[in-house]
Amino acid sequence: MSARVGAVAPVSARVNALGAARTLTALLVLLGALVVLVLASAPAHAADEPDAPAPHPLSAGPGVPPDIADWFALEGPDAVVAQGAGQLPGMTAQQRGDVEIGAVRTVMEWAPGLIEGTDLTPAAQPRTNPAEYAAPLVLDDTAVGVLFADEGEDADPTPLVSGATELAEAMRGLDLADPLIHDVPLDGWFTVTGGEVRPLDPAARGNLAGAAPLEVYQPFIQARARQVEGSATPGAGAPVPASQGGGPEPFVWVAVALAVVLVWAGIVVWLRRPEDGGRTEQTLGRHARGQRPERGVRR
Repeated sequence: MSARVGAVAPVSARVNALGAARTLTALLVLLGALVVLVLASAPAHAADEPDAPAPHPLSAGPGVPPDIADWFALEGPDAVVAQGAGQLPGMTAQQRGDVEIGAVRTVMEWAPGLIEGTDLTPAAQPRTNPAEYAAPLVLDDTAVGVLFADEGEDADPTPLVSGATELAEAMRGLDLADPLIHDVPLDGWFTVTGGEVRPLDPAARGNLAGAAPLEVYQPFIQARARQVEGSATPGAGAPVPASQGGGPEPFVWVAVALAVVLVWAGIVVWLRRPEDGGRTEQTLGRHARGQRPERGVRR
């Protein structure tokens, strides 16, 4: 009897061990299935909720680097919201957030050959040190300003929001191949199309009412550039500093004093002429009366 009991005990132990193994295996299978489900759902969740919004592609003109166009698309709206409070008056924060950014262009300047009159082609070249770019700002299909950005070498571009609505509207009507030229001495904006210079903003139109052939308008560009160069040269057209007292310079007082003396001398001469004439007549009259006729000799 005892032998049978001893034989049953090992069998029962084996059965318990086998059941525990099956239970452990089932648990491992369930755990593995859970891990697979978690790993499979992670990419789908990341795709549904990206960490950063993809930049809205913007049209870009010749010479605009891709990273600059991306900056206008990603950082430009924040710059408009931040700076637009002072530069875009009359617009609410919501409206500034709804502003759309147009095509990005390279800011150009007159080419040296055009300024000197030696070569009219090309008429303009990209601005450097630093390079500058611009894009019109539009709200509800209405131009509301311009976003400028200087390209920094080791830093992000420096934004500048301008409320130049007329310039923004003119930029919208330009072809991407048409240059956007900033005339620095005039602080006006032009473009050159078909061999003609066209003004784009009020400052430019104040100097050029309409389109003009490039060769005709070139002397005016040259004259402005030479004025700036002359003022930058020491002793050549540089403004004379005012005196510490804020009054006119000494040579001004000397000139005024000389003018007063000359005017006074002229007045004196003019007044003395009739008086001298009268005195002359009186003298002659007296002299005539003094010469009495000789009396005849009495006989």
